[in-house]
Amino acid sequence: AYDIFNGCNLLAGYAESFRAPTPNEASQMGPLNRMYYYIPNPNLEPETAKEWEVGFSYEKEEIFGDDYFNVKAIYFDGKVDNMIALKDRLDLGTPPPNPLNSGSQNYGQYQNVDKAKRHGYEIEANYAVGDFRFGMSYDKTKIKDSTTGEDLKHSAARLKGKFGYSPAKEWDLEVKISHYFNPHPNPASYISRGTEYFYVDRDFTLVDFAGSYEIKHGIVSFLDGAKVSFGINNLFDRPYINASTT
Repeated sequence: AYDIFNGCNLLAGYAESFRAPTPNEASQMGPLNRMYYYIPNPNLEPETAKEWEVGFSYEKEEIFGDDYFNVKAIYFDGKVDNMIALKDRLDLGTPPPNPLNSGSQNYGQYQNVDKAKRHGYEIEANYAVGDFRFGMSYDKTKIKDSTTGEDLKHSAARLKGKFGYSPAKEWDLEVKISHYFNPHPNPASYISRGTEYFYVDRDFTLVDFAGSYEIKHGIVSFLDGAKVSFGINNLFDRPYINASTT
């Protein structure tokens, strides 16, 4: 980090990582979920990655009085050798019938992808004044096969907004709105048992509510200072499928 002037910093980072195959990736076998009849792969190689990131951050207090503001933006780009990814094995034909699924399974196997690219960016801004808090963020990540350009993991860009309010010192309430954009998967579909199935290709919005109460001077002394948290996820019971769910 480099401090350009008071509150503003340039950010840069570099990392190298190593990940060995997990036992599940190397040895799981059979119809373990609705999508795949797994084939073990004891010859999986570990994956290695090199990634860099650049960005900036800025924060300032008392802009208009008793308030606080911060913003941070990061862009990251990396290369992964021998990335471990689940791949369809259409060359093996059709798995045996399984009474526990709908009959849409393919053979699947974790394999090494020679060269993969992971890149994306994150932007976040927050503002607080008195008992109120506001925040916005946007993040997007893509992981692709460098040779074919196909998605190795499906993910959707997300725009998130949040509003917080503390009506009293002991209380904290927050509403969070998250919009997931159409991920535009590549490829857009797959074929199993002669039927074409499409990956998630729709956007959706979720609203969550959360709150907390800190007990002070309670009836039972040892509970003083304890915090009770509560909330409702997907407040409006919106049906959705996350892009990472194939």
